[in-house]
Amino acid sequence: MLGMVQGITEWLPVSSSGHLVILQHYWGVDSPVLFDALLHLATALTVLLVFRQDVSRIVTAFFSGLGDMRKGAEFWESLWNDTDARMGLLVVLGSVPIGIAGFLLADEVESMFESIRHVAVALLVTGIILISTVFVRGKGRSDASARDAAVVGIVQVASLVPGISRSGSTISAGLHSGLDRETAARFSFLLSIPAIIGASAYQLLKNGASGPGIQVGTSELAGMAAAALVGYACIHTLLAVVRRGYVHLFALYCLALSGVLFLVI
Repeated sequence: MLGMVQGITEWLPVSSSGHLVILQHYWGVDSPVLFDALLHLATALTVLLVFRQDVSRIVTAFFSGLGDMRKGAEFWESLWNDTDARMGLLVVLGSVPIGIAGFLLADEVESMFESIRHVAVALLVTGIILISTVFVRGKGRSDASARDAAVVGIVQVASLVPGISRSGSTISAGLHSGLDRETAARFSFLLSIPAIIGASAYQLLKNGASGPGIQVGTSELAGMAAAALVGYACIHTLLAVVRRGYVHLFALYCLALSGVLFLVI
């Protein structure tokens, strides 16, 4: 069940971390840190599969230019002028804020997973963020800039709070920054790869160092498979919704869930 919930809520803009807190609080569903990390790795692999062509082009373009590093400024200029290599640089730039924040605020973020009130407030914020996309005017740009990467990257930090949707907040930030729907969604998903893999790797290393070690059994593999399969379908669903400009409709769910939580707290 946790695998399916992870696959659905990780990509649809409704916050997977928020739903995890809700499941733990009201249904007593306990998700070990190791299992949670493995589920996130499965969803990251799903993004790599869906965007395999983009990732392949980015990696190829970036490493093909490494031979020109001796040229100094010309090296960076040649990378920036290559569309795919530039996207790789923007993903790296956009990943810096959450990398720093995740490291410095690890204990504070972990404590938020114990408060259902925090989740209720955060889901309300997510709903407002999604509704704000209705007011985005114009078709937007297809070429992301360093400013766009910085804006979306900083906004992504908010998704450390359970209840703030990573996909919802970053796609909305991209749209408000002036990107078109396709580019905003594409950059959001590409940006999720280092964020999810980095967080999962940290948890796996932490578990291996302080716990009984990393042991993957049948239940873990089944959960990962469920998260990957469901996540694959949900990525395509969200892409279709964003392209049609209907991402704000998910606000109804977030606001409704937030209201229910406030009533039962």
